[in-house]
Formats: sequence, structure tokens, C-alpha cells
Amino acid sequence: MRALLLAMLLGTAAAAQNIQLTGTITAADHQSYQTHAFDVPPGVTRVDVTFTRTPEAGITIDLGMLEDGRPRGWSGSNKQRFSIGLAEATPSYTPGPVAGRRMALALGIPNARSGSTASWTATIGFSRDPATPPPPPPVVNPAPSAPGWLRGELHAHSTHSDGARPIEASLQAARAAGLDFISLTEHNTVSQLQALAHLQPEYPSLILLPGQEITTFNGHANLFGSTTPAPFMARDWPQTLPPGLLSINHPALPSGEICMGCGWTQPIPERATLVEAVNGSAIAAAGGLVETPISALPWWDAQLATGKRLIAIGGSDNHDASLAPPDPRAIGHVTTIVWAEARTPAALLKGLEAGHAFIQIGGPARMLDMTAGAAPMGSTASPGTPLRITVTDCNGCNAELIHQAKVIATLPITDGPLNFTPPENLTGPIRAHIRDSRGQLTLIGNPIWYHLPSRLRGGTGAKRQGGGPAPARKGPTASRPAPAADQSHP
Repeated sequence: MRALLLAMLLGTAAAAQNIQLTGTITAADHQSYQTHAFDVPPGVTRVDVTFTRTPEAGITIDLGMLEDGRPRGWSGSNKQRFSIGLAEATPSYTPGPVAGRRMALALGIPNARSGSTASWTATIGFSRDPATPPPPPPVVNPAPSAPGWLRGELHAHSTHSDGARPIEASLQAARAAGLDFISLTEHNTVSQLQALAHLQPEYPSLILLPGQEITTFNGHANLFGSTTPAPFMARDWPQTLPPGLLSINHPALPSGEICMGCGWTQPIPERATLVEAVNGSAIAAAGGLVETPISALPWWDAQLATGKRLIAIGGSDNHDASLAPPDPRAIGHVTTIVWAEARTPAALLKGLEAGHAFIQIGGPARMLDMTAGAAPMGSTASPGTPLRITVTDCNGCNAELIHQAKVIATLPITDGPLNFTPPENLTGPIRAHIRDSRGQLTLIGNPIWYHLPSRLRGGTGAKRQGGGPAPARKGPTASRPAPAADQSHP
């Protein structure tokens, strides 16, 4: 009896430690954030959150957790229960110490329809289970490699955000597709990075590029190369980002209750280097067509015409790693191919920033290379410098040269390089579209920027975002051999 009474008292004491938070969401909360702070008692090894709400249509509530005002994880609206512990955490959240911390449940309300009201309750539980910190991830030193082309996936999701499959399923799909790199860009979290570090030894030939998708009410953007969570809740988030390459995602998609914030409706940040010109999920939404009103290609052309220097990339936006090509949402269907000096994340990021990259949509592993003299894609050249275009594994294809969103030349693909000399008075970016025998886009190249010499420019001509002419870019030159099909995996 005494033991039973003691157990009941202990249970009551444990239950009393739970915290219950409640609130109501109305139309006044549309596109806003709320934080509800609490203190974690000493000795606690795990925080458990259970969230319930009234099923009111027209209101979306996203969930996350802050620690001392900084993101500890974000699960959006795909998880109603989650835990953060010393040794383990629910995917979307980062494990580590919680005892004695000042934490806050964060609510994001991307949509609250006029006239709608939803009540919510969050129960915060504390556990003192024995726990040990996870072992540090194994150190993986990639084998040295010669410069070459790297083919990969720059937009994919797992169960660490709103994906349907665990991380390993994405890595298996990337390996099966013969990719050289993949970035798991989870929404507003970097909780996937620890799991990726532990998995890296099992995928020694796959570069696991750190990434996160900054998901805001006015647009989505991928940040590549950073292991620090982005301050997505701040109004000035572009000015306070950690170092990394910023890519504007699917900017021409419509925004609404189905996907609030999917289209880009805010100023282009000075930090933006890349734009996701091709998105597999957008292709799927358009019935398999690439060139539609929701395509980002016209949006990109419009930015190039204003002088903004944005490098185009592509990604599947995969949310289910079990999908297979030709589904445009499958890992390996929409890929970005980058020239890198070594097979490392740093070299890959450098190649992306330089702009020596192109996009492939479906088909076999084709290659595209375009140079103006010694200047590769992403570089600058003097007006009138002849172009040299090389395309492999594309019988019956045609090359279109694009300037200011208009086709200025169409050239049939042959076994050897194609040559084109632009007019001396043509300035600004020239890029290439490669169409297959059915007329469908299969390759999209990044521009070469034609500029007058500084002494002749007189303040005219295309400018880099932020002002000034674009600098010359390091990279492969026209003197190197044309890429062969088997060079896609150096």
C-alpha cells in the first residue's frame, strides 16, 4: 500500500509539471507569428508537445520551437506531436540539452480566412528519462578528384519537414539516379544535417550539400551551404542571414490557401545569387509542361532584362522519394549540372556562384557547354566574341540562343561544336535553350554577359545586382576538351 501511495504521489507530481497553453486564432492573425514562452525545469531530458485545435476551415497553423529566441526546429502543419530530447528529437527538431532553457512554442499563421476562428491547446510535458548525448557524426574526408561536371538535386524534402519518406530514401533515390550531389532543403529547419552526417559514410560518392528552404508568407528561398537556421520569422530576414548561397524558389507560382507564400511577392534580396528557374512540382502541376504561366523562365528573363545577375538552377521539389522518372517530381528528373574544381561541397558552391551550370529536364545524361572565347557560362565577354556551343547525346535537337527573352538564332545540333558570332552592338546576357526532337526543353544554359569595355560603356549596359559591371569568372575555358557524356560523373 505504501509503495502504491508513493507511486501515485510521484505520478501526481510529474503530471503537475505539465504546462498547458491555449489560444484563439482569428482573421486578425493572418500571416503573423505568435510565441508562447515557458521555462524548462532543471533535470529535464525531454520536452514533449501535443497540439490540438478546432477543425475550422480557412485557418492554417504551423508549429515550431524557439530556444532563447533562436529556432530549435520547425515542423509546419505536418506534425501535431513532437519531442525534443537530449539524445533524440522528432524529425524537424534538433536534439540536445533542454534543462533550464527558456523555450517558446512558435505558431505561424500563413492563412486565416475572414470570419474564421480556431481555438488551440498545446500540452507541454517534461521527462527525466536517463539519456546520453548522441555520439558525434563520423568524419568523412572525400577522396580528391579532378575538376569536372557534377550532376545533382537542389530541392528535396524528407520527414524532417513535409516529405513523405525518411532521409535515407532520398539518398537511395539520388544514388539510383546516378547523381553526384543532393541537398535536403527542409522547411525552416536544419535538423536533417545531423542525420545526414551520420549517413554520409554509407554514401561516399554522394555530396550531401547543406541546405534549408526559408519559407515565408511572401516567398520561399533555398539557402545552400549554411548549417545555421535562418531567421525566417524576422521581417528583415534577408539582412540577417548566415553565410550561404541564396536561391529564390518557384517565384511565378500562385500564392493562396493551397500554398500560401509559394509565389515571390517581396523585393529581391541583395543576397540572392540563384533562381530556381525550373521546379519539378510546378511542371507536374501544369500537366507535365515546362513552359506555362507558372514557369519561372519568363520571371528570370524579366530580371535579367533589368540587369540583375541571377544564376538559374533547377530542382524536383521532391516530397516523396519513392517517385520515379518520368514523374517531374522524382529525384533525378530535374537536375542541375555544375562545373566544380573538386568533388566537395565548397567547390560545388563555388561553381554554382560562378554560374558555370545548366539545367536538365528528363532524358539521358546530356551535357551542355557554352563559351565565348575563354569565358564559360556565368562569365563576361566583349561584344562580338564568337560563341561555341557543345551538346552531347541529343540527336535531333536544336539550340536556341536567347537574348532579352527573344530567340536570336536557332542552330541544329551536330556531332561537333556549334559556332555563332553575335552582332557587335549586342550587349547583355545570351543564354541557350536546347530542345529535343519533339520541341520540348531538355537543357537550359546560364548566360554569358556581353559588356562594352569600361572606358566605352558610359554608364550603360547590364549591371550586377548592387551596381557595377559583372566581374570575370574563373572556370573552364574553350581550350579544354568538349565534355563527353561520361564526364557527367567525374
